[in-house]
Amino acid sequence: MVPAIVVTMLVVSLFFGTYIMNKRTPEPLEAEEVVDKESCTACMNYSCRYKIEETRGD
Repeated sequence: MVPAIVVTMLVVSLFFGTYIMNKRTPEPLEAEEVVDKESCTACMNYSCRYKIEETRGD
């Protein structure tokens, strides 16, 4: 029982550690895309950040 708890704690710690490191890593400048928001019909993804900004009015 104890090894299962230790392994679970290690996996959870690894997850949170990598999550925090990922959040602290800055986005590379090359990753910035130039998108014409007015004519963007590339996808029908409702969670697209451009569509979210459009509905919020930013």
